[in-house]
Amino acid sequence: MTGDQIWELIAFLAAVVIFIPIFYRFKVNPLLAFIAAGVILGPHGLGVIKDMKVADNVGELGLLFLMFSIGLDLSFHRFKAMREYIFGYGAAQMAISALIFGAAAYALHKNVNEAIIIGVALAMSSTAVALRLMQGRGEMHTPAGRATVGILLLQDLAVIPTMVLLPRMAANSGASVFDDLSQSFLRAIGAITLIILIGRMVMKPLFRFVASTKNHEAFTSLIFLVFLATAWATNMAGLSVSLGAFIGGMLIAETDFGHEVEAEVESFSSLLLGIFFL
Repeated sequence: MTGDQIWELIAFLAAVVIFIPIFYRFKVNPLLAFIAAGVILGPHGLGVIKDMKVADNVGELGLLFLMFSIGLDLSFHRFKAMREYIFGYGAAQMAISALIFGAAAYALHKNVNEAIIIGVALAMSSTAVALRLMQGRGEMHTPAGRATVGILLLQDLAVIPTMVLLPRMAANSGASVFDDLSQSFLRAIGAITLIILIGRMVMKPLFRFVASTKNHEAFTSLIFLVFLATAWATNMAGLSVSLGAFIGGMLIAETDFGHEVEAEVESFSSLLLGIFFL
């Protein structure tokens, strides 16, 4: 780590220490403190932080930890109870939002394909912003919070058909689109099912074994192993890494160590996520 990078880290932490208490004092969401720090310290502000690639990577890691911690709050039993939110509210939100934005784009003289692309793109939400705001307000376990989580999960699942459909539409080619969609959907379902089945078989005995060693470093390393392995697995299947992190959290929630892991992750995930908003 170079001296310049250390200085950038010092400047960022100092700005956070100063801004967050001020924003809390005026009852403003602390996410805006990170955004303000990014505006002031970033390349278009004072230029203290010059290389935003490092901040982007760390921020992305924070987003994954957020999804991981949300998965820790949800057992598979609770997840099944959310089917109405995921496939009901989630599908309705995507369809209605895409229809409204697509119609607006068509009214602005875009052709049909362009209007659909714009509609679908604008129907997607920012997982990081929505979930972090709900966490800060303590709304994760409210009906509105569960509905929002369900909608965001559906959007993650919708990435697969969207990535298949949009390039075809941009090229004005409808050939075999539905074949590609069905194959992608089946691959996605198969990958998720395989990850969950393998995870449920190995997770409990693995955590019990590592916990029996009473070694904190080994326990922490296992958390990172599960977190990264599930994110990598979904990425290899063409799904979002955030969905993989979420599944990893759910798998750990099925063990006897969910609360311990949640306490371990919570201490640094918020700071990493804050860097996402720089």
